[in-house]
Formats: sequence, C-alpha cells, structure tokens
Amino acid sequence: MAGGTPFSQVGFNAREEFVSSDVMKMQNLIDRDLQNARGGDVGALDSTTINPANAVDLTAGSGTPLSGLDYVPTFTVASGFTATIGAGSGYVYYTPGVTADYSPYQVVRWGQQVVSFSGPSGNPRIDVVCAVAGTQVTATASRNILVDPVARTVSAQTVNKVIEPAAGGSNTLQIVTGTAAVSPVVPSIPAGSIPLFYVWVPSTAVSSANFSVCRASYRRAPYPFSAMSGVVSGMGFKWDLTADPASTTAAMIANGFHHVVIDGEVIEFYGNLDSAAGGVIQDSGNNPFGSAAAATWNKPYYIYAVGGRHNPLPSFNTADHILSPVTIVESTVAPNLATGRPSATLTVPTGSVQAGAVYVGLGFVYRNTTNRAPCIMANGMTYFGAGGSGNNVLSLSKVGTGAESVGTPLNKPALSSRMFVVADVTGSAAGSLAFFPDDGGGAAPPSFSHASHGFVAIDVVNAAQTLTTGEIPCRPGDGGQVWVNGGHASDAVAVVFTGYEHGVRMFNGQVNP
Repeated sequence: MAGGTPFSQVGFNAREEFVSSDVMKMQNLIDRDLQNARGGDVGALDSTTINPANAVDLTAGSGTPLSGLDYVPTFTVASGFTATIGAGSGYVYYTPGVTADYSPYQVVRWGQQVVSFSGPSGNPRIDVVCAVAGTQVTATASRNILVDPVARTVSAQTVNKVIEPAAGGSNTLQIVTGTAAVSPVVPSIPAGSIPLFYVWVPSTAVSSANFSVCRASYRRAPYPFSAMSGVVSGMGFKWDLTADPASTTAAMIANGFHHVVIDGEVIEFYGNLDSAAGGVIQDSGNNPFGSAAAATWNKPYYIYAVGGRHNPLPSFNTADHILSPVTIVESTVAPNLATGRPSATLTVPTGSVQAGAVYVGLGFVYRNTTNRAPCIMANGMTYFGAGGSGNNVLSLSKVGTGAESVGTPLNKPALSSRMFVVADVTGSAAGSLAFFPDDGGGAAPPSFSHASHGFVAIDVVNAAQTLTTGEIPCRPGDGGQVWVNGGHASDAVAVVFTGYEHGVRMFNGQVNP
C-alpha cells in the first residue's frame, strides 16, 4: 500500500533482542487486522440515524457493526426431534473481554452436526438455532522453554501450537427454545452468537419432519446499498377481487419468491404472506382498520415488510405451513421515500420497529367501512376502482372558460406522485378541456393556460357526455388541487379517482410487481 502500512506492525531495531513475546505480538496484531478487514465485509456502514434529515445526521452516526455468515449452513430433518446442521462459518461481533490486540469480530466455525429439539408444547413455538463464537486448542507440542535467562534454566513444557474456532461442543451450535403461545415470537439468543435458523415447532408435531424452517441471518448488501432499504423483486400484492368491500374485507396475499433489502440486509425467501392464513398483521398503534374510511372516499394506508436483525418477526402460514422470515404489517404511518423506512415507529408483537421495516406497497380501506378494499397493483400504480357512483369524485359546474379548481382529492396518499383518474364531462357545446395539477402553491400554473396543455384532455363533440382516463402528476407538498381549463360555462365536470402511484423503491429498476 503506497504511502503507508496496511496493517499494524511491531517495531524493532538491529540492537534489540528478538524474543518470543514479540513474535506473539506480531501474530496477534496480524490476526486482529485481518479479522477486522474481513468483518468489515459483513459490517459495512450502518447509519445509526434511521431517517436522516440533514447532513449532520449522516456524519454524527458511528455505525453499528454486524455479525454475518460467509459460509451458510443447511438444515436437514433427521430422526425424532433432531436435525442435521451443515457446516458453516462466519464472524460474530462481540466486544466484552476483547483487548487492544484482538479483533471484536470473533470467528465462528463448525462442522456438520446433529442437534436435538425439545418436544412440542400445548401451543406452537419458535426455536432458534444459533452459533456461538468460541475457540479450541487443536494441536499441542512439547518444547524446551527458557524459564530463567540468567541461570539458563530450560524446562520441557507442553505448549499450544494451534488455536482454532471451536468446531463442536456446547460453545458452537445451540438451540434456544422459544415460549409456546398462540402467536409465538422469537426468543432472545445468547450474547456473542449469530442466529442461523428460525424453527416453527407445531403443537402437534410428531417429529422434526413436521417443523417449518427459514433462515435467520442474511448477507449484507454491497455498497451503495449497504445502508438502504427497498425491494429487489417480488412483494407484488394481490387482493381478492371477488369480495364485496361494502360488507366483506378483501383478503391480501404476496406469495412466491421475494428479495427485500431491510437496512442493508438482503433477505431472500419463499413465502406465502396471507391476511387470512398468516403473515399479515396490523400496526396496533396505527391500525388502518381502527376507524372507518370517509363516507365517499377510500382511505389509503401503507404496507411494510418487517424482519431482519433489528426486529426478527417471522410469520407462519397455517394453510401451506411455510415459515417466512418477515411479516407484512399494515399501518397508517407514511413511509420516508428517501430511505424506504417508515417515518415513525410501528408497533408489532415484538415491540416498536422502524429500522427493521421496509415500505413495500399501498392499500386502501373501503369507503364508509373498516374493510380492506380489493386493489390491483400494476406498473407502479395501485388501483382501487371508482367505488360506485358519487364516490372518490370531485365535481364542478364551470363558471367560464378559464382554469378553475375542481377541488382537492380527499385522503390522497402523501407519497403519491401520480393519480389515475376518469374525467367525465357533459358539455353545453362542442369544445376541449384539459386537467392538470397545482403549480405547487395552490394555484393554476400559467403554462397550462390553454386547453391543449393538460395531462388529461377531453374533446366534447356535439355536447355529448364524454369519459377519458389518464394520469395527473401530483408532487408531494403541492396544494393538491385538480384544475380544469377550457370548455364553457355550466359544463358539468366530474373527476373520478381510481388509483395512485405507490412509490415503492425497486432496486432492480422495474416497477412492482
């Protein structure tokens, strides 16, 4: 490395005596620096500011080092309540007892092992298979040791020649047995350990073949995604379109393969997250279904995937018995689109969570009910339909031919930058109309002073009623009104809102789903 030394060094000069303690010092420092460098691969910058608002937020955070795996193990059911855990290795960040000459990234490594679980309880529970860092002596030798340099006394002693990460015994793989409950949660794992698998143990299990398993630790995303949150693929929600939301809440599911980044952790899993069978819950502190939507307008809410190291929240699907490492949480807390995290804390069974959640979609509560509205998610938009005559509608009887405000849509999502609308006009005579958003200050933008300059344009021929669909942009922070220009006095104008852009951050450059 030009201009400096890449690792710590022990200094000598030609007149100094070179003793064994110097050799040990050099070895310790080299091992420490190599482990720190390797540990940095799994513990890159992790800003301690969950939702940074300014430059100071980013410079003030010291970062949170991560434990991580570099060789991931397998899980295979065996006889009885046992399972075979494949070989693996990683780094556990654990500082107690670490001196200046040693790395806080302790190496953990194990060979294939068979582990035993406790039998089932009266309710299901979640156990955790974890690896705890430890060391063992794997080679010793007898050496003549100079014990008195003055008298030149030599004594034969057994010395440790090789000390390696522990590969067996109680200080490597452990099972932490969870507490049985109707809705069990992940138990706390020992300090200095890294979780490998979450294991769902049903109350009716007769062997480990009845267990449901998912991974518990994932790779750190590379720069520049190491401190980001977002969706890589999957997380395309589907709703039951056959349900009548006026009387029945629509089921919502996200099944298949999913890749999400939650605060830098790339979580890859197969899951069937279902509001009816398991995997979808509500933020108990900000429940979108806690109060009814407005009488004539659907109420938007926000959908998050919660999991990862900050708040492990695996979910179990009772229909297909799949354990997923994340749970979908529905909340009225709006996301911070710059970070992909919620703008405030969510309340889930394991406590409050913010850094451990990523925004993945937009949903709606159906007008005048507390039912989940059926939606269609496609091409970056979530469509909820018109909701019946007179619903999600702004109406205007034009005074003249100039730009006039149709009104401000009720319950527009704060994050949305596009509204999908159906413009309906009954013209008093043939003519053209254009629809457009605010200029940002609650007024009609001068550049759209002509009827041909709208985002949604309607040509009324022979005073006939006309319907046209299209998208109107709506920047966050704008006045929010929708304007119409052109036409004639007494033209009956109606703008029906049928969907909004959901604004999900997609790392793969595509739109969801």
